[in-house]
Amino acid sequence: MSLFSCQKSAAQTGPVTYLQYRLSEMRNRTEYIFERTEDGTCYLTRILGYRDEEGKKVQVPEATAEELWQIIQEEKMTKYKDRYTPKCDIRDGYMWLLDVRFKEGKLYTGGDNVMPDGGKGIHRLEKYLENLWEKMVPPVAEHLEYPVVWRSQYGTLNLNMIGKTSNIGSSTPLSAIARKHGV
Repeated sequence: MSLFSCQKSAAQTGPVTYLQYRLSEMRNRTEYIFERTEDGTCYLTRILGYRDEEGKKVQVPEATAEELWQIIQEEKMTKYKDRYTPKCDIRDGYMWLLDVRFKEGKLYTGGDNVMPDGGKGIHRLEKYLENLWEKMVPPVAEHLEYPVVWRSQYGTLNLNMIGKTSNIGSSTPLSAIARKHGV
């Protein structure tokens, strides 16, 4: 079975019990995994980049399972083809996959450099997941009790907050604090 072969069950009925959506580009990856446990508790995991293997997992409202099902129905995502590929050979670009398990049935599809309906359904799903994540996880600025400042082997000063690393330069107030503390 190919990574992008679509598996569909005859009957697909909600709510969603598991959903994995991944968008991979040359140097970037964004992945969301939604899980609904048998007791109805729902979780969303977000994985950013290729070094982040486990991501961060948060509990989300139980209504999320029905809301995902509604998006999938409205966008007719259960009718997606097995695989989407461009008509010409593209050696660079993006890949995406969607793996969904419902109360009854499943859907597994993906593609390279092209999406069904110009990406309307996929982008709506991605925006929903992004908005849900932002609602459940406060902005980075609110997590200042967890920053990690470190100097790389090349001497650059970096700030890591919630799995996202940024080069903070040498003239910022934060770099002055780091120098004071010997970082």
